[in-house]
Amino acid sequence: MSVKVITDSTSYIPKNMVEELSIGIIPLRVSFDEETFVENEITNDFFIKN
Repeated sequence: MSVKVITDSTSYIPKNMVEELSIGIIPLRVSFDEETFVENEITNDFFIKN
């Protein structure tokens, strides 16, 4: 039996660790009205203003 670790993008695990341990990352999605963004597509300022 094998096990795979999967987490969302807010875990902020270092990229080298993600690659080394083959961790699955599910991106957080943020919605404002009718628009949806992947977490790393927007800045903190954009998030705060919306």
